[in-house]
Amino acid sequence: MRVVIVAVVRGLSSSSSSILGEVRRPAAVSLIPQLVKSNPLGFESGGKEGTMLFEVAKWKAEHPKKVVLVRVGEFYEAWGYDAVMLVEHCGLNAMGGRARAGCPWRNIQQTLDCLTRAGLSAAVYEENDPPGTKRKARSLSQIVTPAAPTYVHAGDGVEFRDAKPYACVAVDESVTVTTLDVDARSVVVTAGLTEDGARAMCADCAPPLYYVEPVTEGASRRQRGRAKKLARNICPDAREIFLENNLWTVVGSELRLDLSDVRVERSERRRPLFATTAREIGLTGAEEVPDLVPHLLPRVHSRSSAQFLKRWIQVPPDAARADAMRRLQRLLRFTDVSFPKTPYLPPQKLVRLLAESEGRVSFFSDILASCRAAREVAGHPLPPLFELVPPVDTTPLEALISSYIEQEEEEDFCSSSSSSSSSSREDPFYRRNEESFREVVIIPERDAARAARRRLVDVVAGLPGEVVYDVANNLLCMKKVSGFESPLDRHNKPLGSKSTTPELVTALAEYLDACERATRAATLALRTLCSKVYSRHLDAALAATRLLETATAAREHAHAAIEKGWDLLDVAVDNTHRLEGLRPYWLDSAVSNDVDLRAGEVTVLTGPNESGKSTVLRSVAAATILATCGLHAPARGTVPSSCDVALRAAPRGDVPLLGKSAFAAEMDDLALIFRECDEKSLVLVDELGRGTSATEATALCASVLIEFKDRNFTSIFATHLFEVLPLLPSPSFSFVKSDLEYRLEEGVCRSSRALACAAHSGVPEAVLNRAREFLGTSPDLDDQKKKTLTQHVRSILGGDDREIVTVPPRCDPPPPLSGSSCVYALDLGDQLYVGESDALRARLRAHRAKGPRWENAVALVMPARDKSQARNLETSLIRSLLKRKVPLVSKSDANHQIRRPGGA
Repeated sequence: MRVVIVAVVRGLSSSSSSILGEVRRPAAVSLIPQLVKSNPLGFESGGKEGTMLFEVAKWKAEHPKKVVLVRVGEFYEAWGYDAVMLVEHCGLNAMGGRARAGCPWRNIQQTLDCLTRAGLSAAVYEENDPPGTKRKARSLSQIVTPAAPTYVHAGDGVEFRDAKPYACVAVDESVTVTTLDVDARSVVVTAGLTEDGARAMCADCAPPLYYVEPVTEGASRRQRGRAKKLARNICPDAREIFLENNLWTVVGSELRLDLSDVRVERSERRRPLFATTAREIGLTGAEEVPDLVPHLLPRVHSRSSAQFLKRWIQVPPDAARADAMRRLQRLLRFTDVSFPKTPYLPPQKLVRLLAESEGRVSFFSDILASCRAAREVAGHPLPPLFELVPPVDTTPLEALISSYIEQEEEEDFCSSSSSSSSSSREDPFYRRNEESFREVVIIPERDAARAARRRLVDVVAGLPGEVVYDVANNLLCMKKVSGFESPLDRHNKPLGSKSTTPELVTALAEYLDACERATRAATLALRTLCSKVYSRHLDAALAATRLLETATAAREHAHAAIEKGWDLLDVAVDNTHRLEGLRPYWLDSAVSNDVDLRAGEVTVLTGPNESGKSTVLRSVAAATILATCGLHAPARGTVPSSCDVALRAAPRGDVPLLGKSAFAAEMDDLALIFRECDEKSLVLVDELGRGTSATEATALCASVLIEFKDRNFTSIFATHLFEVLPLLPSPSFSFVKSDLEYRLEEGVCRSSRALACAAHSGVPEAVLNRAREFLGTSPDLDDQKKKTLTQHVRSILGGDDREIVTVPPRCDPPPPLSGSSCVYALDLGDQLYVGESDALRARLRAHRAKGPRWENAVALVMPARDKSQARNLETSLIRSLLKRKVPLVSKSDANHQIRRPGGA
């Protein structure tokens, strides 16, 4: 059995006021007491039968979960519950203190954006003017939702927002995610996903759509439980589930979408990135992580390129498509190819405007420009590009559009006028009235409108006064001239400050009437053109836009990579990762490192705080993903041709929505790694176990590392839990450490520099001093190390009666040690430095001036009788430490000859 999971859309109805409890804005809260339950609007005056409010109440009953916006003259208005939503989410003011609000018609898209960002949907009703009647009729124009947020009837030049698709999840042996892009009229079915893959795909989808029916009685309790658990994990807001065969009926009726227009595409691409990996390389918009995509492109780039690369990386291509992109990038690096610059025409805008028959002249001009640009791109020798997007013949589409519209040169509207000074003031009037049909060549009404314009121009040229253009009333007239009548405004009232003539009134009326007829004819012709393109040439138009989108993204990425000095990595047949000169993708200048991971090798990465361990993991993940997608990366070397990257970063807190603690969230990620990864995966784990006690975390980390090795994972495991190291069989693991200069080298770091990091972050000195006191009395790892060092020294001296003095970080030695010979050892965390001196105070200051690592070192000092004994103690101590394999900064003094006193 298959069940589909969808969550509940935010919405209002007269029978439910739960969403009113979320209202916070005082102006909106003050309107709630005015709401009534006697009608669907919640407005005190529901309206008598036959009035506009009566109709609006009926529309609200038809769409109880949507905000109903109605065109009233120059405004869009809402009443009752809907007015509260406008005041709360759009920042509008109530009209006259009542539950009534609205916005100017020019701001309709801005208002709808505020509603859809809040997860609300809207039903927009427009005015119609039936011929021969004075009463305005209204009808539903469009349903606007978070997945289709653009109001296509708002006028020419409408900007399409980046709409998020709806997602539905089907549960079976695996998970299938079905995404619906309302604007593009496309459905993509991606099967065979894991739970994490489904969660990653749903992360970029729109808010849930609709209340739905529960599963049928035939579903078992186990199936119901699994579906509900999956719903909570993938979409925490999910409350109801329903059978898949009901999905499109609900979606189609809710969005007024003709399901016969929907194209179904079955995705054959690989599974998406792990959700945690996508977040940690900056693909989900997390504020604390640098965005990856902007760093793949030049500073000035097209929006389509950013969208293409984000999709390309989120669901990585298969090996063949990735290889085609890699060859295309290599070709663009060394080939002088230039692409024409064209307006960006998103597929959603293309399909939506054609399907709604709302395409204007400028829209078809953009299609024409895209087709011509695609034809020019197809003429370049770029075989890998055509493997990604095969070119199509757009000549029939271009011919069809050219038969309806023409690209005119800038027209001199007043060429027949004798007054050039007045023509510049009249041009905007003619442009305004002829803009909608000026380039539509298939209608005879255009010629009639131009003839009427020529007659009007001749009349204007013979006027005795100065001609002005009244924008508000859309008319040409003269400034006040005595003896002439006043023109009438749009409300049939005389304009006392203006003058006109009977000839001008007649010519103006004929011209405006001709323009109105031509506008209606042009609208009909353009709708016919929309229908023909949508039914016959949609594939060609979409192919042209996709070819341009892919070519532009590839070219801009290659340009950015050359500027940044990034390279194309080679691919290997095994799971070997060899990254040379690796740098963080978000830093143009940074310390580079080499990372060499053999297949099945588990590397333990240690280092103090602020030494760049997390940066190394994030950089390795990003470089590997970019390389397997065929893109440039900030490194050189070799990566596998196909590799799943699981990056589990440090925990970011609890997840109260799912009822999980921070540690439980960590364990979810760990369980996912064991469930989904294999020997072909790259597993990167950062500081596992921070959400629980150090003792249990140490045991868990050691067990996890051994399991990684047993499963042959290729992995980097970063940790501060140095107690893990003795529990690991050393020959089976490799150990790498990072230092404060962000460089990697073989070895183990045994100091986290927690107090130094706290001091750098501004923690009060009193708190740090108290912490140092606690450290001095706690049997931790550092104390054990110092105790071992003390035992080494005492055994060399031949007894326990020698005094060993401890000098804390950034402190001078006690006065009795000044001016006497001594041997000292500096604890640098992962190394020791042994020396001797007659001027200990000056020597320690010289060491600590080398940097933070030396400044925060603890010094163990052993007094000596004279210079000779100090040198003997230094040499003996170095030799003893080398025998015990203690890492030293320098061992050159071990070669000194020990001189024993006479008779000794």
